[in-house]
Amino acid sequence: MMDSLGAGLGTLAGVGETAFRGGMERAVPLGRYATPAEIAAAAAWILSDEVPYLHNECITVSGGIAPY
Repeated sequence: MMDSLGAGLGTLAGVGETAFRGGMERAVPLGRYATPAEIAAAAAWILSDEVPYLHNECITVSGGIAPY
């Protein structure tokens, strides 16, 4: 998903896809995009029986970027 976004926004910004991706990755404290498996693991955890008392929460899977 981020590849197509980076290509379009990099072109619009006049910096190219590679430079855009590098800038985005530097903005993430972990220094990289999440993998699909990492996003899926968070979703699986929320849907599991491990957190039965979790309701109406916003879980941000962001590599350390604060949501606000």
